[in-house]
Amino acid sequence: MQFRAYIFLILGIILTSGLFVFSGKFINIFQDKNLALLAEIPLNNYNIVSFEKDTAQENKPKKVTSKKSEKEIVNKSQPIENSKPPENKAIINSRENIPANNNSLAPTVPQNQNSPTPLLSNALTYIQPSIASPENTPSNTSTSNQEATSSNYSVNDSNPPPPSPISNVSHVLISEIQLTGGSGKTTNDFIELWNPTDSDIDISNWKLRKRTQSGSESSMGVFADGSIIKSHGFFLWANSNDGFSSSIGADIEYSSYSIADNSSIALQDKDENIIDAVAWGNDLTNPFGETSSISIILEANQSYERKSWTDSGCASSSGAYELKGNGCDNNSNNQDFELRTVSNPQNSKSSKEG
Repeated sequence: MQFRAYIFLILGIILTSGLFVFSGKFINIFQDKNLALLAEIPLNNYNIVSFEKDTAQENKPKKVTSKKSEKEIVNKSQPIENSKPPENKAIINSRENIPANNNSLAPTVPQNQNSPTPLLSNALTYIQPSIASPENTPSNTSTSNQEATSSNYSVNDSNPPPPSPISNVSHVLISEIQLTGGSGKTTNDFIELWNPTDSDIDISNWKLRKRTQSGSESSMGVFADGSIIKSHGFFLWANSNDGFSSSIGADIEYSSYSIADNSSIALQDKDENIIDAVAWGNDLTNPFGETSSISIILEANQSYERKSWTDSGCASSSGAYELKGNGCDNNSNNQDFELRTVSNPQNSKSSKEG
C-alpha cells in the first residue's frame, strides 16, 4: 500500500512538471508569433523609443544599444508609399535586436497621457510621430512682416526705390509749339517749356533763337531775371499781338517776334549752350533741331506736342498719359512729337505734370 502511494506521488510530480514546461513553451511561441507580425509594420517617419520593465521606475525610457537596431531606424527616414502605421499602437522589438539585461538609458522622451502603455514585461518600444526639426518648422511671421514683403520693398523702408522716370533726359524741354491761329491771326503762336527734373531750374537770361527755312537766324527774346521753371512745371512764351499772350497767360511775351512754317527754334542757356531744339517743315537750311524735322503741317490752333515718357519708352501724351508730362526725347523731332488737334498752352501757374 505504501509502495503504491509512492508510485502515484512520482507520477503526479512528472505530470505537473510536464504541464508547466508545456505552458512555458506555448507562451514563448505566442510571443514570437506576435513579434514576427508586428515587425512587419512600417516605421517610416516615426521615432523609436524603447522601454524596459523596471521595478523602480515604471515605463522610464531606455536606450536601445543594438547597432543593428540603430542602423534600421536611420534607414527608415524615407517614407514608403501607401504605408501608414496605426496611431498609438505598441510595437515590440525583435528579441535579436535587444540585448538581454540592457539597462543603458536613451535620451529622455517625455511621456504624457497620450503616450502608449507597454504591453509586455520584456524590452518594449512604442511609435511616436516624429517632430519636425526647428530648421524645417515655419517660423511665426508677424502681420507687419507679411505686409512688408507683399510689395517690392518694405513698407517701413526709409529708402524706397525712386518712382519711374517721367523723362529719359534731365534738362528743360520744348514741350509744345503753335504756329498760327488761322486767317488774320498768323502771329498767334506760342512756345511752351517743361521741366522734367525734380528741382526748380533758374532760366534767367536764357534765350530763344529761331532760324528760317533759308537758315537766317534771329532772336525770339531773353528771359528776365528771376525766371524760374518749377520742378515738373511749365513756362510759356507767346506773341502779344491781338492780346493773344494775355489770353493764354504767357510768362513772357513779345510783339515783334513770331514763328512760321518751315522753321526751327533753339533754347539756349545764358552761356548760349543749346539745351533743346526743334525743327519742322521741309527743305531747311542749317536748321536748329535734331536728326529729323517734324513732317506734320499744322492748321489753325493746332500744335506740335512732345510725347510722354513711360517705362516702355515714348507714348502719346493724350489719353492715359495726358498728365504724365512731355518727357520723350530720342533726338528725333519727327519721332518725339505728335499732332495735337486743339492746342493746350500751359504756363507757370498751370498744374504740374509727371
